[in-house]
Parts: sequence; C-alpha cells; structure tokens
Amino acid sequence: EDGTFTEVDETAGLTAGDAQGRAAAWGDYNGDGNLDLYIVNVGADRLYRNNGDGTFTDVSADAGISDEAAGHAVAFTDLTGDQQPDLYIANEGQDALYINNGNGTFMKADPAAAGITESAASWGVTVANFVGDDQPDIFVANDGQAALYQNNGGGTFTDVAAAAGIATAGAQSRAAAAADYDKDGDQDLFIADVGQDLLFRNNAGTFADVTMAAGLIENPVAAAAGAAWGDYDNDGDPDLIVVNEGQDRLYRTTATVTLSGTGNNPAGTISTTISFTEVATFSGLTETAAGQAAAWVDVDNDQDLDLFVANADGGALYQNPGGSGPPQSASARQTIRQRGGYLISVIVWLMKAWLI
Repeated sequence: EDGTFTEVDETAGLTAGDAQGRAAAWGDYNGDGNLDLYIVNVGADRLYRNNGDGTFTDVSADAGISDEAAGHAVAFTDLTGDQQPDLYIANEGQDALYINNGNGTFMKADPAAAGITESAASWGVTVANFVGDDQPDIFVANDGQAALYQNNGGGTFTDVAAAAGIATAGAQSRAAAAADYDKDGDQDLFIADVGQDLLFRNNAGTFADVTMAAGLIENPVAAAAGAAWGDYDNDGDPDLIVVNEGQDRLYRTTATVTLSGTGNNPAGTISTTISFTEVATFSGLTETAAGQAAAWVDVDNDQDLDLFVANADGGALYQNPGGSGPPQSASARQTIRQRGGYLISVIVWLMKAWLI
C-alpha cells in the first residue's frame, strides 16, 4: 500500500528450484476467483494454483501441463470464447497451445490441427482483436517470418500474416505490444527487434509500416527486447516504453489536429496526425543496463502509471510524480534485487508488480 515490496516467493510456495524462468502470466484457470500463475522456463514450465491465502501450489502435472521446450513468452487468456483462459506458449521450437477444459485441466492442441504452424524460434506473443471480428487473434514475434494467427473459433487458427502485410516484419523480433494508438477502433502493433523497431498501423486487418512517419527513431546500437503501452501522462493517448540492451526509449504520443479547406467549406476538414516524441532522458529514465521487459502499473495508488523495468542484473521501479507533462525526476528510481539467473519478465497483479 505504501509503494514498497517484500519478496515472498518462497513463503508463497513458488519453488521452481533452479529453473531458469523466462516469462510469466496470470489467469484464473479454475474459475475460483483467484489469479493463478503460469511460469515459462527453459525446461519444464510450471502452473501454480492460487490457494487464496497468499500461497500457491504447483499443479502442473494434475492440470496436464507438459511443456518442456525452451520457452520465451506466454499468453494466458481466453482464446476459444468459453470464458476460460487458455495458454499460448512461444518456444524456441514448436509453439504450444493448451485449451482449458473448464474442469481445472488443459488439453494440449495438435499444432497442425489447430493451425499453429510456427516452428521457428519464437520470442514474444501478444493477443488482441487484430482482424476486427471480435475474436482474440495471436501475433508471434520470432526469428524469421512473423505469424499472425486469425482466430477461426473452436480452437483453430489461420496464419494471415502475409495477407495482412506483416509477415516480413522484424527478422529478429523479440517482443510485440498492441494498442489502438490512433483511436480508429482497431489494434495497432509495435514490434521490438534486434535491428530496427517497427510500428504498424492497423487498417481493418491490414497493416502499414509507419515507423519513420510516426517519429520513432532508429534503434540504438543495442537491441530491443521488450515494449509496453501505457498512458503515463494521463492525456488519453497510449505512450510507449521500449526496453533495450542499452539506453531504453520512452515515446510520448502526441495528437495534432489540423483544420484545412475552409476556403471551399466554411466548416473545413479536420485531420489528426499521431506522432511520437522520445523523452526518456527528459523523463528521468536512465536505464542503460541489459533490459528485458517492462510493465506499467500504479504501484502507489495515486491514479497515474508507474514504470517497472526488468534488467538482466535486477529491476528498476520508477515512480510517476504525476502532473500534465512527463515525469522529470529520476530520484524516484528504486532498485529491486534479483537473486540469480537473468530477469526477463514482469507480472502485474492486483496493482502490484511481482518479480520473476
């Protein structure tokens, strides 16, 4: 409640041993009202059931979770329309799809039958209604050709990346984040890449590369590893944090409204241009460590979004002082200890940031 954190993983029962955690996500898989935790590891993944008293129980085997590939990311959300959260796991080899049976167990889908053709090294996954049919679709960031799986319903998908104009996006993509940054009703897509980061504007299911036109600068020498959208300045527009292996980038979104054509039409024509301004240094974001992921969350309950950045050598928490402009003080930075391995995932639960 006061913006500070206490490490409770061992007392909570999150005992994965020496497993090298890569990513994690929350979801109420058994419908008991408590958020459960899925952790992606280099080896066997873990599903922890929330007991409702601050402790967790490893139920991986009982729930039918058997993924032992080297994973990098996970989506824990309803993909079949039955109000039960399913699992999509981005692996270095064949990705995995687990369908929630509704009884506390999962069925591992046959990739070919489900239409999950991705077998390259997958690094990131984001779920959103990309094609405009009110069903959650799946974008997979990977080495090689990207995958955009249109949801057909019933647990099957079709890769429409080529038709959507996004198949060749980012030859070495590491993460992706979706948001309707231009407020036209469909989900746009930012892709963090080892080379050039990319911003794609969604136009009813097809995508246009607007990276340079929107003002997103070229990558620093270090590669990007993660990204997250969040309206940190409370102006109604989603802003963007890009986490790199060197200097991180913070892009503030600006909407410019132009009135033209008043000579022929007294009412004129109103057009809106969306652009991004890089404000990391100005905002007090000083991270130059090897970043892996980031999350926006209001940790101090003051109605504005704070920022947690996960680095290879520990985490940094930036407290947002609020106000109409971007934060201008780096004094609110707190370092969160990491016990070992490398840190690559940030999880948000009940307005608090948890470290895996």
